Amino acid sequence: MGKPIDLEVRKVVTEALVSMVSGVTGLTPPSGQPLPDFIQAPVDRAVERIRALLCEQLEGTVPLYEAVERACGELPDGWSVLLNMERGSGCVELYDSNGVQIDDFPSDHERLDYTINDAIEHSLTAANSADVGQGE
Repeated sequence: MGKPIDLEVRKVVTEALVSMVSGVTGLTPPSGQPLPDFIQAPVDRAVERIRALLCEQLEGTVPLYEAVERACGELPDGWSVLLNMERGSGCVELYDSNGVQIDDFPSDHERLDYTINDAIEHSLTAANSADVGQGE
């Protein structure tokens, strides 16, 4: 369990359990003493399940910096993606090689990193279609 986040989660779960038991029974464990194993072991198992669920949920996510790096490496020549941020919101804008903003690229705009990837996919598809149309 040596990870700091695991230790914090363990502390939060332990405090919640102790508080709940104390509220119901009126008893509190001695200050500064570790909880007995029959109490701490289920807490540790709960923390492990919480950690596993969090890891499972985060698996396969694409951090924002990876999406930005991908845009820098894969956008077609002349295309650009702008990331605008302000307090409370952020948006992704896509511009074609003529500087025209593409407002309707397919995206659910759920997360900025996903939206950047959606913009990249749209630009690649549109650029390939334009190349095919020009006989390249």
